[in-house]
Amino acid sequence: MNCLDSAQGGLLNSVTRLQSNGILGIGGVSVDCGVTCLSNTYAGTYVVYYSCPAQGATCMPAGMPSAAQVQNPVAAFAANSDGTIDNNGTMIAMPALPKLGATVAKGRLVFGIGTQRNNQLPPAARIYQLNTDPASADYLYLAAQVGARRYAQSFIDTGSNALFFDDTTLSQVCNVTTGAQGLWYCPAATWRQTATLTDAAGVQGSFDFTVESADTLFNTGAVAFANLGGSAGQAQQTFAVGLPFFYGRQVFQSIWGQALATNGPWYAF
Repeated sequence: MNCLDSAQGGLLNSVTRLQSNGILGIGGVSVDCGVTCLSNTYAGTYVVYYSCPAQGATCMPAGMPSAAQVQNPVAAFAANSDGTIDNNGTMIAMPALPKLGATVAKGRLVFGIGTQRNNQLPPAARIYQLNTDPASADYLYLAAQVGARRYAQSFIDTGSNALFFDDTTLSQVCNVTTGAQGLWYCPAATWRQTATLTDAAGVQGSFDFTVESADTLFNTGAVAFANLGGSAGQAQQTFAVGLPFFYGRQVFQSIWGQALATNGPWYAF
């Protein structure tokens, strides 16, 4: 039930629905979710690990030792033949997309930051440190501000196929037939906004984004969109800066504990 609630009824629980065999996470920590999973403190967020007793007893949220959590494979990379180690983060580069999307969007996932000629951090890139206080409700998050709305638990994520946030001024009266009624936004005209990010150290930066009607986008036959938006279902606390943000950018993410990120993980773009 927790998974169904988090997915707002759109659980991708088969190869056909997911359109892949699985998703391998490569975020900013070397294990699945660190302290939250270790201590079984899932209050206010989604449950990652369950304990399911034999004989069909009810599954319950469970803590998981770090060594038993799903591991970030990048952090475990061994040295290359020249002695360099591409295990301190990743860079994702995606092409810009036209307004009505594209049927194909090919990008690059590059391992390591500052270890090879093709993964150097540009001088103009701004670094955003994540909150590393496990006692904080904003642990491993950034804050995002859009107009008068502040989303204290925000994150940048290629695993989100849209920009997910809650804004009651945006119409969700859509005609989409994808089984996700009430999820997508369908404004009558292009919705243009600026999001301001604030990191754990108080560093700020902004980016512009637009949201088009999901009906318009889905009727094009395209599958990749830079302007698709939907509800996060998080009572205005979360802005999932999803894949649309990546189109036309190079986005870096360090791995906590590795070189360049001993004081905590960060995004840079």
